[in-house]
Amino acid sequence: RVLEHEVTDSKGDWVGTELAVTVSGNWTTYKARTLQYFQQLAIITPYAELILEYRNLTDPKRDVTARFERRSDQMPPQAREVRHHPSSVNNLLVQQLLERSSAPTFLKFLSQ
Repeated sequence: RVLEHEVTDSKGDWVGTELAVTVSGNWTTYKARTLQYFQQLAIITPYAELILEYRNLTDPKRDVTARFERRSDQMPPQAREVRHHPSSVNNLLVQQLLERSSAPTFLKFLSQ
């Protein structure tokens, strides 16, 4: 559920996206999992800078900040569409692919 969506002009040379999320729950239980998730996210997105800030409203000593610096200035090449793996194809998917295909016959469709 999106509570607020705001678009602002960039300040200086900064280009990117800032995302703020408010999560309610037991932070002490999920702190390690949340940090692990951000570590994994930083590994698969070396071109992004990630900052996790946790603010405890009742005890500022329990605030947590984790910063994962950008490790690459190059963006990966744009993803290209790949064919479906045979084990993941079901009748519905085949029907959708057939509807989008310009192949005149089913045999031509399968050989594309």
